[in-house]
Amino acid sequence: MSDFQCPYCRRFAVETFPTLDQEYIATGKVRWVFVNFPLTSIHANAVPAAQVATCAGKQGAF
Repeated sequence: MSDFQCPYCRRFAVETFPTLDQEYIATGKVRWVFVNFPLTSIHANAVPAAQVATCAGKQGAF
């Protein structure tokens, strides 16, 4: 789960996810499912960001 405006989610995506991807996802050891979890009470643009990311994913650009 992630919120596109969350600084902690960004840190995970930049620092931790590449290792998980390389060692587990790319090798088929685990399957990764991304779930949008916009924190609307503190991030005003989280829902639009999630919508844009979903559209990009459907077009193969995410």
